[in-house]
Amino acid sequence: MSTGPLRISASHDGESAPLKVLGVGATLARICAPFARYPGQGLLILLALLLEMGFTGLIPMSFKHLIDEGITKNQHATLVWTLSALMGALVLVSLASLGRDYLYAKVVSLIQRDLRRKVFAHLQELSLAFHRRSNTADVVSCFSIDLAAIEHAVAGVVPWVVLPMLDIMMSTFLMFMLDWRLALVAMLIWPLSLLGPKLLSPGASVASYRYKLAEANLVSHVQDNLDRQLLIKQYGLKQDALSRFRELTHALAGTGLRVSFLSAVVERSANIGISFLQVLTIGVGATLALQGQMSIGTLVSFQALLLTLSNSVSYVINFVPILVPASGGMQHLDDLLAERPGVTDAPEARPAPAAEVAWAFRKVSFSHPSREGAAAAGLEPAVRDVTFELPRGSKTALVGASGSGKSTILNLLMRFDDPDQGAVLLDGEDLRELAQDSVRAQISLMTRDPLFLPTTLGENLRLAANGADEAALREACEAAGILKAIAALPEGFETPIDALRFSPLEWQRFALARALVRKPALLILDEATSALDSQAEHELLDTVRRAATDCTVLLVTPRLATAEHADQILVLVDGELVERGSHAALTQGGGAYARMWQKQSGFIASGSGSIGVQPERLAQLGMFASLDPGLLAEMASRFQTERFPANRVVFHEGDRGERFYLVARGSVEVLRTTPAGGMEPVARLEDGDPFGEVALTTDAPRGATIRTLTPCEFVTLAREDFLELLARDAAFESRMQQLVAERTGERRAD
Repeated sequence: MSTGPLRISASHDGESAPLKVLGVGATLARICAPFARYPGQGLLILLALLLEMGFTGLIPMSFKHLIDEGITKNQHATLVWTLSALMGALVLVSLASLGRDYLYAKVVSLIQRDLRRKVFAHLQELSLAFHRRSNTADVVSCFSIDLAAIEHAVAGVVPWVVLPMLDIMMSTFLMFMLDWRLALVAMLIWPLSLLGPKLLSPGASVASYRYKLAEANLVSHVQDNLDRQLLIKQYGLKQDALSRFRELTHALAGTGLRVSFLSAVVERSANIGISFLQVLTIGVGATLALQGQMSIGTLVSFQALLLTLSNSVSYVINFVPILVPASGGMQHLDDLLAERPGVTDAPEARPAPAAEVAWAFRKVSFSHPSREGAAAAGLEPAVRDVTFELPRGSKTALVGASGSGKSTILNLLMRFDDPDQGAVLLDGEDLRELAQDSVRAQISLMTRDPLFLPTTLGENLRLAANGADEAALREACEAAGILKAIAALPEGFETPIDALRFSPLEWQRFALARALVRKPALLILDEATSALDSQAEHELLDTVRRAATDCTVLLVTPRLATAEHADQILVLVDGELVERGSHAALTQGGGAYARMWQKQSGFIASGSGSIGVQPERLAQLGMFASLDPGLLAEMASRFQTERFPANRVVFHEGDRGERFYLVARGSVEVLRTTPAGGMEPVARLEDGDPFGEVALTTDAPRGATIRTLTPCEFVTLAREDFLELLARDAAFESRMQQLVAERTGERRAD
C-alpha cells in the first residue's frame, strides 16, 4: 500500500518577502477583535479588571493617608482601619481575579479553536490546483508556528495590555489629583518610552515575517529529504543535502539573530526612557517637598503611582516583542486565507442529476494555471478543442503518452478544474451549473497508488459511501474478488489497514471494492494497473469488466494492451484528440494509435514468466532494420527478461555499458547530472521505447541515469551476444558505427 506524498515543491524566499507587514496597532486590533464574539464572558472579565485596577490605585493613595493622617499625627485607629480596608479589598480582588483568569483562559482557548477551524475549513474549500502547487510544510507551519505565536499574543493581551492600560489611565488621573505640576513632568513618559518602539517595531515585524518563511523553507527541506531518502542513497546525494541544509540553517540563524536583537532593542529603548523619567520626577518632587509645597505623604503616593504607571507602560512595551512574531504569523495566515478556490459552486448551483445518458466534452480547452496566466507566460494549452462523449454503460479508453493531457481531462471531468473554453456536460448540463460535490458523488476514481486512511478496512470502504452497511461492503468486495482474503482475517472488516500485507493486486482489488461501494455512474481507472505485472493486470481488468456492468467505465492508460477491448478508444497527442474508434479500426487506420500499437506490440509472454521479442519488432528499430532476417531471428532469441520494481536505478550515469534495453512494460525517467552536481530529469520512456544502444558497440560510460517510475519489465541484449552477431555482417557493422557516432553526439540515454 502506498499513500504517496500530498505535496508538490514550492517555497518562499525570505529575502523576497514583502517589506511591509502588520504594524503593532493593527496587530493588536486584530488580536482583540475576536473577543467581541464572546460578549458575556468579556463583560465579566472587564468588571474583574476594573476591580483590580481600583485596588492597584488604592494602594499608593493609601500611603498619603497613612503618612499624613496616621503616622505623622500618631493616629493608631487610622492605621488599623486603613489596613483593614486594604485587607478586605485584597480578598475581594483576589477572588475576582481568579474568576477572571478562568474565564479569560476559556475565551482564549475558544478563539484559538475558532481560528484553527477557520483555517482548516478554508483549506478544504481550496481547489485541487492549490494543493498540487502548495508546499505542505509551509501550510502545516500555519497550524504550528503561526498559530502558536498568535495564541501567545492572545493569551497575553489582557494581563500585558488591557489591565496595564487601565492602570495607566487610573494612575494618570490620580497623579494630577495629587500635584498637577509633577504630573506634567511625569507625562514625559510617553515620548521617552514610545519613540524607540515606534521606530524599531516595523523592522522587527518584517524580520519576524522573513524568519517564518525561512523556518518554513527549512522544514520543507527536511520533509523533502525524508521523502527522498531512496533517491539520495541511490545517487550519493548526502553531501548535497547537507550543504543545502547548512545554507538554510545559516540563513535561518541570521534572520533569527535579527529578530531577537531588534525585539530586545525595542524593549531596551523603552526601559531606558522610563528609568530616566523616574530619576527626574524624584528630583523635582524632592525639591517641592523641601520648599514646603508638597507633603511627604503626597510625595510617597506620587512616586508609588509613578512606579505603577512606569510598570504598566513597561508591560505594554514589553508586549511588543510578543506582537512581532504574532504579526508575522498573521501575515502568513492572511496569505493562506487570501487564496481563493479556483473552482467554486455558482450561487444557483443545483444537485447533479443521476447520470442516465452520457458525460461529454464540447470543444473544451484548458491551460495551466489559467487561460490568462498561460497566455501571459506564453504557455500552450494543456488540452485544445476536445470533444467526445462517454455514453452510459460504455467502456472507453483514453490513451496517450505522458504529457498528452490525460490528467487534465480527468481533472476537468471531476471538476477539479473548470475549462477556459467549451463545456463539460453531464446529461447535457454544464458541470459549472451543478454542485461540485454532487458531481463527484457519481464518480469513483482508482489510481496506480490508492490512498487509504490509517483505520480499519470497513471504515476505508465506507469513505466512498458513508453509512453503507456490512451487506453492501460484502457485496462490493465479492464483486472485486477480495472478499475471501478479508474473510480469512481474524477481525474481518475491523482489521486495521496498517496491519495488512496485501499483494499489489489485492490492494487494487480492495480499491476497486471501495469504488464499487459508491455504486458510481462513472468508474475511472487512472493507470490503475501500471504497478501490476502482466498477469495481475489481466486479472484486475477481467474483474472490472465483470463487476462494472451498471456503470460507465473510463480507462486512462499509456499502455494500449490495456485499452484493446474498450468500446471506444480516444487518442490524445499534445493536448489534442487526434483519433477515436475501436481498436481494430484504429490499428488499420495508420495514424497515431497504429504507430503506438506498433511500438508497444511484438513482445511475447511465456508460461514461465519470461518475455521474448519478435524479430519483426526488432526490425522496426532503425538500427536493426538492415540486419539479415536470419541474424535478426537469432538476435531475438538472445534477448533476456529483466524486472525492476518502481523507484529503482537500472544503471547510473558513468557506469560501464553492457546491455541494450527495450521497455516491454512500464515507464522510466532519464536523468543527467547538472552543472551544480544535482540530477535533473530530461526524458521519460514508456512501453516499446529503447535505451542503451551505444552500449552494444562500445564500452563508453553511460551518458545518463535510468530510474524506474513504475514496476518495469525489460527485454535486454548483452553486448557480447550482439558483437558476435555483428561480426557476421560487415554492412550492418558499418551502419552501427555510424549510428553510435550520431547517438554519442546527441547524448541520448546510454
